[in-house]
Amino acid sequence: MSFTGSFLRSIPEVLFRQPFRFAGIKKKKNYAETPSKYRPSVLVKTLRGFQFNDGDYVFKGDILVRQLCMEIYPGESVRLDPETWNLVALSNGRFTISTEKLSPYPDSPLYDKVKEGEAIYKPFVHVISDAIEPIYKLKRIL
Repeated sequence: MSFTGSFLRSIPEVLFRQPFRFAGIKKKKNYAETPSKYRPSVLVKTLRGFQFNDGDYVFKGDILVRQLCMEIYPGESVRLDPETWNLVALSNGRFTISTEKLSPYPDSPLYDKVKEGEAIYKPFVHVISDAIEPIYKLKRIL
């Protein structure tokens, strides 16, 4: 049996087409016009690390460092948020970063290493408070 041109013409053209999906391209939503409660939240994992540069002026309550574990330690006028591991400023002042020798508490796993004589240096974050100028009235000169 030989195939002739008339036989191929009788087969519908649909059988020879490449298959494809009728899936549309997803359109990105415009959140600029919607209220803030409907906007997608910013991924916190992309904002990890130092939030200020060394020497910047920070205010009480500012988050200085976002971290997942204890990589950077709190120093003067800085507290550690135990739930999120964020370092938060306790007062207004200049933000400084320093590397210091660690002196851990006795219940810390690093305490035994330090007690054996090993020196462990870690980064610390400090907020140097503004100088308080004394305000007084001079009653008499001696």
